[in-house]
Amino acid sequence: MPARFRLLACEVLREEAELLLRELGTADRFDAEWFEMGLHEKPEHLKAELKTRVAACAGLGYEAILLLFGLCSNVTAGLEAPAGVRLVIPRVHDCVSLYLGSGKRYMAEHAAEAGTYWFSRGFLHRTDGRSPESSGLGVSGMLTDQDGKPASREEMYRRFVEEYGEENADYLMETLVDSWKKNYRRAVYLDWDGNADREADKRYVQDYAEQNNWRFETKPVDLRLVRALMGGPWPEDEFVTVLPGQRVIATNDNEVMRVARV
Repeated sequence: MPARFRLLACEVLREEAELLLRELGTADRFDAEWFEMGLHEKPEHLKAELKTRVAACAGLGYEAILLLFGLCSNVTAGLEAPAGVRLVIPRVHDCVSLYLGSGKRYMAEHAAEAGTYWFSRGFLHRTDGRSPESSGLGVSGMLTDQDGKPASREEMYRRFVEEYGEENADYLMETLVDSWKKNYRRAVYLDWDGNADREADKRYVQDYAEQNNWRFETKPVDLRLVRALMGGPWPEDEFVTVLPGQRVIATNDNEVMRVARV
């Protein structure tokens, strides 16, 4: 039996999504494609990739194209449903809402502490060569290792010392590498019981918070919204269903996105 659904998803949620597909017993109904996390650092590139992959689904007999993305820096805004197949997207701003189970829960957390840095299993165990440290850098990609991957914090510092001396290296680390941290006050570990490295990851985030004088908290992962995307139904208050001849519009409010005619 051919797959009925096409799943286009960010790799950050891959383990959780694949586990749910096994639990639902529906893995054979999905063709899945996973997008590298690093693409989020080039939103226009990710946007173009999504547009191409969605358009390629036309005429392949899928019942629906499911996007395991939120609005995500507007990368899903402007997407059009191809001929003969609908496009379904969670009505959320980013993947944190997918981890928390709803956009409303995320907005409540954001209202309580806007300066929150979130850590999930997928974020801590990236497959693209980047570390959680380099992910937050305003100078991400400024230095690379021999394989072309972003250099570690230690490697950055070593090169700064070699090039500019220790005193200047300290200044560059503070102003270029660590300045983004001033926007945060809280580190939250998203606790998922399917994480094989659960306790080690929790300790890492706790230590990271202490090093940066952030408050440390844990929040349980709720995959309700991810499960609903892959198993249906798709209620209008939580999902945007885009029909052929329609496209996604960002609303920049609590509605997050809506559809409009092409």
